[in-house]
Amino acid sequence: MKISPDETVSSLGIGLTNRCNLNCPHCYSRNVEKSDLSIGDVEKILKIFPNLKKVNFGTGESILNRSFREIIDLLRKNNIQMALTTNGLTIERLEDKYLSYFKDIDISIDFPNAKLHDEWRGRPGLFDLALRGIEKCRRMKINTSIVMCLMNSNYKTLPRFKTLLKRYNIFLRINLYKPVNTKRYLLNYEEFWEAMRLLSENFELINNSEPILSIITGDKLTGSPCGTLSLRIHPNMVASACVYIDGQRVSVRNFQKQKKLIPKFCETCRFVQSCRGGCVGRRYLTLGVEKPDIYCPFFKGKQLPNIKFKKAKEKEFIHSSYLCTIIVK
Repeated sequence: MKISPDETVSSLGIGLTNRCNLNCPHCYSRNVEKSDLSIGDVEKILKIFPNLKKVNFGTGESILNRSFREIIDLLRKNNIQMALTTNGLTIERLEDKYLSYFKDIDISIDFPNAKLHDEWRGRPGLFDLALRGIEKCRRMKINTSIVMCLMNSNYKTLPRFKTLLKRYNIFLRINLYKPVNTKRYLLNYEEFWEAMRLLSENFELINNSEPILSIITGDKLTGSPCGTLSLRIHPNMVASACVYIDGQRVSVRNFQKQKKLIPKFCETCRFVQSCRGGCVGRRYLTLGVEKPDIYCPFFKGKQLPNIKFKKAKEKEFIHSSYLCTIIVK
């Protein structure tokens, strides 16, 4: 067992499998050895985290874990709220009875039309699969969002996602690409802030847990949410504080220690209490955790971007409580 008991953790991201029907170029788990959690593993997880309240299933396509339905039943029996991230396959194959047990379902779409999305993911019909998933979840009155990985290849298409949100009356959740395997798709400084400008001009902000964005949104954050009240359990039963950080390379304890340390450059910044140096995972994967976030304007010697978000009523999502993410409508 590689996970220490912890009564403080109330939210987990659980990768039941890293198997997938796709092999997307930007996926953080595409190069890892394939493995699955068993029902026995999940029973152990419940004992290790006795105060667990929320679980999100991600990493691979959960339906490809043969024990998925048993695991759903187990968590439901323990009154644990569940969320799911999927490319649409799990929704297509899972019976309505089991889908109805989910509080939130996020369906991943990288580009807002079939041609671009299918070309990026390497197979025709994937965009339609995602839309069928959205339609099914809406019919079942499940909280539904599109989740996109924001990259240098798709940030200019952000405004076109608005059509999909209006059509289905759903939300858009944005995870910034992290260079786990390659920096090829990483937004540079100018592209990141241009993407934030496009978001501010075309959407209303529902929820933000991206620390660097708090410098313009005014959100009362205390740095990255990951590794505090939440962890990620990978299909090999290794725990990590951040989904993008290898828990065998950076232990949960070391990550938590690093979270408490503010980069020297940031110590006198007026936003230090909310930003705390920015996303810890991104800092690990770019300049190093001792440096500020690569998207910090002050570290770049620039002015605070003149961007103002329109804010909608905040809504609680399981996904927003355990990682750096942005949710808009």
